[in-house]
Amino acid sequence: MRGLLAASLGVLVLVGVVFAIRLAGPWKLMDLDQERPVQYAMDVYLHGRWVVQTDSTGDIASKPPVYPWLVAITSHGTGGVTRLSVYLPTAIGIAGTALVVLHLGWRVLGPWAGVFAALSFCCSTWAFKMVHLARTDPLFCLFVALAASGAFLAWQARRQGRSGAGGALAFWGFGTLAGLTKSPLGLVIASLGLPAAWWGRRADGESTEQQADRAGRRVWLAAHLTGLVLFVGVLGGWLLWARAIEGDRVLDKLLGQELIGHAVRSDAGDPPLIGFWKTWVYFLTRFLPWSIVAIVGTVAIVRAPAGDARARGLERFCICWLFGGLVMFSIFPHQRPDLLLPLIPAAALIVGRTLARWTRSLSGRVRVVLAGLVVAVGLSAEAGIYLVAEPRGATSQPPDGPTRVDKIVRTKEIRDLARTIEALGIDRGRLVFAGGPPALQIFLGVKEPIVRLEEARTRLAGDAQVWVISEEPIEGASVLLEHEGARGERIYLQTNR
Repeated sequence: MRGLLAASLGVLVLVGVVFAIRLAGPWKLMDLDQERPVQYAMDVYLHGRWVVQTDSTGDIASKPPVYPWLVAITSHGTGGVTRLSVYLPTAIGIAGTALVVLHLGWRVLGPWAGVFAALSFCCSTWAFKMVHLARTDPLFCLFVALAASGAFLAWQARRQGRSGAGGALAFWGFGTLAGLTKSPLGLVIASLGLPAAWWGRRADGESTEQQADRAGRRVWLAAHLTGLVLFVGVLGGWLLWARAIEGDRVLDKLLGQELIGHAVRSDAGDPPLIGFWKTWVYFLTRFLPWSIVAIVGTVAIVRAPAGDARARGLERFCICWLFGGLVMFSIFPHQRPDLLLPLIPAAALIVGRTLARWTRSLSGRVRVVLAGLVVAVGLSAEAGIYLVAEPRGATSQPPDGPTRVDKIVRTKEIRDLARTIEALGIDRGRLVFAGGPPALQIFLGVKEPIVRLEEARTRLAGDAQVWVISEEPIEGASVLLEHEGARGERIYLQTNR
C-alpha cells in the first residue's frame, strides 16, 4: 500500500512538472480552436449560463458543459478567467487518467507494470499536448478510463460469482460524466474491452457456471438498469433543459452537426471509410516510441497470455479496447489525432505489461534507474519543444504560409493589444465588438456578442460614449488605436468622443 501511495505521489509530481513546463512556455490560445471553449466558460463565469453556452457570434456550444463548468469554478479561485484556470481542468484530466492507469495496472498486472504504464502515458506527446489544451478531450479521457475500469471490474466480479454491481454502477456513472463532457460515445468506448469476455471463454475454455447464480444476476441486472436510467435521465434531462432555453438549434448543433454529422461526413464532406488509414498513422506516430512497444506487446500477449486469470483478462480487455477503438475511429470520416486520446490508457497498460516482462530479470534498483531515464528523456523532449523550439520559431522570419508557430505570435500580439486597451482606462462595459478575434475578448475579461457594422455605427451615433473594436475603420469615428499584426491583420479601437 505504501508503494502504491508513493507511486501515486510520484505520478502527480510528474504531471505537475509536465504542466509547469507548458505554463512556462509560450501560449497558443489561438491554436486548435481553443478560443470557443474558453468563451463558453466565460459565458458561465460572467453571465451565469450554466445550462447551455454560446460564443461571441451567438453560436451554440458544440459540446456539453462539464469543461466550461470546471473552468468557471477554478476562475472564481484565481480571480478571473486566467491561463491557470483555463488549463487546470485539463491537467486534472491527464493526472487523473495517469492515476487510473497506475492503480489498475498495479493491482492487476503488478507494481512495475502499473508504474511503466503510467510513465508511458505521462511521457507521451499526447499528454504533453493535452495537459495544456483548452478542449474537452483530457476530461473525456479520464471519465472513459474510469468507466472502462468499472466495466472490467464488473466483468471480473461476475467471473468469480459475485454480482459486480459496484463496477456496473461505476461504468454507467462515469460514462454519464463522459457524455456530459463531450459525447455519449464515451460509454461505447469504455465498453470496447468487453469482447474479451468471449475471447477468454473460447481461448481458455472457462465455464459459465459461476455466473448462473440467480441472486447475483438480479443484483447485476438491477445495477445496469439503474445506471441506464441515470445515463438517459441526466443526459436527456440536460438536453431537454438546454432545448427549452435555446430551442431546436441545440439539437441541430449537438446531435445533427456534431454527433450524427461527424459520424457520416467529414468537415470536407467525405463519407465513412475515406482516409481510414489516418487513424492508424496517428496512433503509430503520435505515441512513439510507445506505439511500437504496444504492438510488439500485443503480439506477445496473444502468443503467451498471463497465467493469472485476472491479469490475462486485463491484457485481453486492453487489446480489445485499443484495437476496437482504432477500428471504430477508422470508420468515422471525422479524423483528428486528439480523438484517439481515450484509447491511450489501454495502450499504456499494454506498454506497462510489456516493459515489466522485458525487465523482470533486472533488480528493483535497475528498474528505478530505467524509470528515471524515461522521465528524464520525456521531460527533456517536452522542454526542448515547448521552451526552445517553439519560442525560437516564433521569433524567426514568418514563412510564406501560416503555421502553428504563428499562433504563438498572434496570441502574444492580441494579449499585448488587450493590455494596451486596458491601460487607456476604458469602461469595458461600454465596449462594442464589431470584429476582432475571440481571444481579444478573453484577454479583456469580457464575453460580448459580435455586432454588425451597421449596429456599431448606430451606437457611435448615439449620445452615450462607446468604444468600438472592429477590423476596419468606421466613418465619422475617432480612431484611438490601430493595431497591425505580423501578417497584416488590422484591428481598430474607435470612439464617438
